Amino acid sequence: NAAIAKMNLFLHGASDFNIMQGDTLRNPKILQGGQLARFDCVIANPPFSLQKWGFTEWSTDKYGRNIWGTPSDSCGDYAWIQHMVQSMHSGTGRMAVVMPQGVLFRGNGEGSIRQELIKADLIEAVVTLGDKLFYGTGLSPCFLILRSMKPAAHSRRILMIDGTKVLTIKRAQNVLEQKDIDRLYQLYIDYQDVEDYTRVVTIDDIEAKDYDLSPNRYVNYHREEIEPYEEVLKRFR
Repeated sequence: NAAIAKMNLFLHGASDFNIMQGDTLRNPKILQGGQLARFDCVIANPPFSLQKWGFTEWSTDKYGRNIWGTPSDSCGDYAWIQHMVQSMHSGTGRMAVVMPQGVLFRGNGEGSIRQELIKADLIEAVVTLGDKLFYGTGLSPCFLILRSMKPAAHSRRILMIDGTKVLTIKRAQNVLEQKDIDRLYQLYIDYQDVEDYTRVVTIDDIEAKDYDLSPNRYVNYHREEIEPYEEVLKRFR
């Protein structure tokens, strides 16, 4: 609730904030001139795969947030993503959103929306995270980093980061310690291919894989060379 949100902001050193409570998808509160307010930074950890999120209202959304389509009423993940895209300033807008990994590969209506999002060349990086990081959900998380205007060197490219092994394993719940966060951040800043962890791919590469955004479909993984059976048998004899 609002009181918990305020306490959280205070504990993290924030002093300039304005908290509004409501249903963001059906009735957004942060408006300017009757339209969605635009920001340089848009960051969120929305509810994963929310059901009954407001499909009916979105099919004729007066704020134009159904840019690439309206997701099914059984899963609101791409409604949150499109809402956040429409909340970015053109040119200076940046966005980071935590999502279940299903948004990277699910098909049907979500697949069509994802395809258009990729073609719009807004995604700068996709990061998959390890299991058992979040309380209350068994879904494996990921996060997307978007920019309304990417650096020229990143144009029509996406950095795929497999961060599933970048975590600290605990008995009941795994965690991202500061060293893990620093490692993921450095992989993002370097924006280059790193065996087992990252690969920079083009939109054409992604199109060739039916617009699947799963990093493990693109990252090059180290494989030990296996000696042919005939050579092993010969050496044994």
